[in-house]
Amino acid sequence: MPDLIDKPLAYYGVLVSGRSLGHSLLVMLPVLVVLVGVGHRLGYSEHATALVVATLSHYLGDTYRALLAGDWGSMQFLLWPLFPATDYASDSIPPWVRVFESLGDPRYNFQYALAAVAFGLWLVNRLDRRRARAER
Repeated sequence: MPDLIDKPLAYYGVLVSGRSLGHSLLVMLPVLVVLVGVGHRLGYSEHATALVVATLSHYLGDTYRALLAGDWGSMQFLLWPLFPATDYASDSIPPWVRVFESLGDPRYNFQYALAAVAFGLWLVNRLDRRRARAER
């Protein structure tokens, strides 16, 4: 979710960085708490929990190298706006262009295979639910 917020908005100049608003724990933790509350109230607790896990794991994916190296300065984006946003060269490249360029890069093959498996599992689950409803 952080990249879905920050990358397009940075590209269009709404945000100063591709790691600011959506990557800020100061912004997203309260948002996630509200989403969990609303999700629980509306009967979507599992969905809200999945969103929280996905968002927090995204932060871990963005910071694990810096965490292992003890490079706390490169993780300042987590506390935006207390610390200024870092200007990344890739922010000027449209997000969809970066995705298409990565398709030919073998470093991303495992990620794309994992995404394909996840999509396949979701699709099978969805079809099973439809079949079960039709049998009732």
